[in-house]
Amino acid sequence: MTVRIYWAISQDGKIIFEKGYGYKNTESKTLNDTNSIFEIYSTTKTFTSTVIFKLIELNKLSLNDKLSKFYPSFPKGDSITIENLLTHTSGIYDYTNESNMTDHSENSLLSLLAKKPLNISPGTNWSYSNSGYCLLGFIISKVTAMPYE
Repeated sequence: MTVRIYWAISQDGKIIFEKGYGYKNTESKTLNDTNSIFEIYSTTKTFTSTVIFKLIELNKLSLNDKLSKFYPSFPKGDSITIENLLTHTSGIYDYTNESNMTDHSENSLLSLLAKKPLNISPGTNWSYSNSGYCLLGFIISKVTAMPYE
């Protein structure tokens, strides 16, 4: 098991202490430092949904907007809503089931998803999908004309 911890303390907007703890790589015994990069996985879903709801508040999106509004050729995109993507009820295949997917770009994801049938009919049940949240991130970029990051 790898334990990764990073602490930073700031006062008056200035960092007065920062230190990485644990191993970046246990095999090579490489230690974490203040520049270590951590994968935060599903924590980004909180940020993504927050931005989506802010865009809804600003009337730039609606929970009822169809995926086809942003991706006209997406299979069954006219029956998948922003709400379905947020609540894992879209039925969209989860790209993390692919062991060989190394390119996570918008085009690669769309190409993969176009080949996969929906797991469920949209809105009828629950089916966890990281792909849905990736699409929400791409939609955020389209709506704001800014990179998601």
